[in-house]
Amino acid sequence: MTADALDRWITFEVRFWRGLVTSPGDKAFLSTWADLVRRTAPHVTGRVVFLPRVEADSAFTPPQPYLSMPAALEAEWQGYEAAWQGFLDRNPRARLAHFLGWISETNHAASWPTGWETAIRDWVRAGCPDPRPFDDRIGIGSPGWRRELVETAAAAGPGWPVEWNDRLAWLPDGENEPTPDPALDGLGLRAE
Repeated sequence: MTADALDRWITFEVRFWRGLVTSPGDKAFLSTWADLVRRTAPHVTGRVVFLPRVEADSAFTPPQPYLSMPAALEAEWQGYEAAWQGFLDRNPRARLAHFLGWISETNHAASWPTGWETAIRDWVRAGCPDPRPFDDRIGIGSPGWRRELVETAAAAGPGWPVEWNDRLAWLPDGENEPTPDPALDGLGLRAE
């Protein structure tokens, strides 16, 4: 992958998540992820497409068998799970979107529940009763998981995450489209 293609991918991922960042300190988290990806790219071997995701639990996030990384770099990736969880802890809207991604994954192996976000929202706001509005093929819907989902939605505030123009955004209750947040432009990341 060329450096330019990698930069386009990093820009896409940062833009995808930044609309749900509510913690001002997470400029550093997204920048650190981007730096880690750039330092990892030279270690990709063979004819592999390297498209790491911000989500630590993505199948596309290192370490992977096609990477031959120095031990220190591999240790950084192994520590990335804790950094990702910290990011989600500080940004309940992002955690809620992460939940929606897993619901979509377990239902039909897709990263986002495009077109049925409101069905999930209504189910969550009703307390996640049976039956679920999705097939749970990978077994994520335990009672504890449902409780955490409801608590996360409450912590995120009134509204719901949606995919809007190829990025995640927060749709306030009662609105038809997300309201741009000018504060996000100050994150200092190449996002446009």
